[in-house]
Amino acid sequence: MSLLVTSDQQPSDQSTDDAGVVAPPAPPPTQPPSQPRPSSNGGFGAVIATFVVITVGVVAAFLVARADNDDAAADCVTPKAISVCANRDDEAANTGATEISMGEVADLVSIISKSESAQTFFAQYYTSSDGSPVPVLDEVTGDVNVQFESKFFEERIYLALVREEFDKLGYEITEEDRTSSAAQIDGYLTQSSIIPDSFPSEVYQLLVDDLTYITAFNRIFNAAREAELQAAYDASPEDFVGTCISHILITPENDPATGVATPEAEAAALAEATAVKARLAAGEDFATVANEVSDDGSPGGDLGCLPDEQIATTFVPEFATPIPSLAVGVVSDPVKSSFGYHLIL
Repeated sequence: MSLLVTSDQQPSDQSTDDAGVVAPPAPPPTQPPSQPRPSSNGGFGAVIATFVVITVGVVAAFLVARADNDDAAADCVTPKAISVCANRDDEAANTGATEISMGEVADLVSIISKSESAQTFFAQYYTSSDGSPVPVLDEVTGDVNVQFESKFFEERIYLALVREEFDKLGYEITEEDRTSSAAQIDGYLTQSSIIPDSFPSEVYQLLVDDLTYITAFNRIFNAAREAELQAAYDASPEDFVGTCISHILITPENDPATGVATPEAEAAALAEATAVKARLAAGEDFATVANEVSDDGSPGGDLGCLPDEQIATTFVPEFATPIPSLAVGVVSDPVKSSFGYHLIL
């Protein structure tokens, strides 16, 4: 058993694990989630996409620029054919303080399309509605993929909104924000087997700048959230006390003829539970031993954390009764329930 600082949350949907013990609800986080780390070269795109979902609810709506009546200008207002606007400076979008021209967007798309390393990096940067990756080049024609152009354009608008909101709130970028963002971009490139020096410098700097703002936003929001949590805890610490529980279950084998464990099987299970406790007392890791010997499917024996008042209603009585008296970090003696013998931590 261990103490957890957590919020008082009632369970909404209880379920029973393999041991027959009612599993507690997942507790809310005690601190905001950290900056997500990618597992593939599409990771940075996922970071951007996640942040955009959050940011859209915060920033003001942007205005798409008004098009002139001529067809050429109209083509430049929408992202459907960026390449035809490569030499134009028409305003493609106006977010309120930032004008985004199709010429600027087209220049960046052109650089990406002509760089093998950039194509590799962006190969899984965006996904279509069916979840498939959106390549930079059209696989049939070899030209720039219109869907990639469109998504790239939309992202430039969203990230312009991020920057505007950041500046409007008076936030400041720190050197650590820049350094850590550059390191993350280098990591994304490495995951794609790309040497950073071979990547287009203009696109590299753009990615670093984008991530720097997102990193700074996360830093500021996380600090504010931590301050709110601390203030709430200081005001009512009793509302934040809960218990984290782990166990190892040794289940006696049932007699095939009767479906009930024999006294000999019960004694064998108790002896095994006692031997397991001796291993733990000798210094073996609880979670490692639980994964090895426990008849319960909970990873590492972890049953989660919950407010103290919910223990009696969450677990079977034989299991719940000794928990309040257990010292933090101390493994119990074998506890008998209808499911077998538990070693509770």
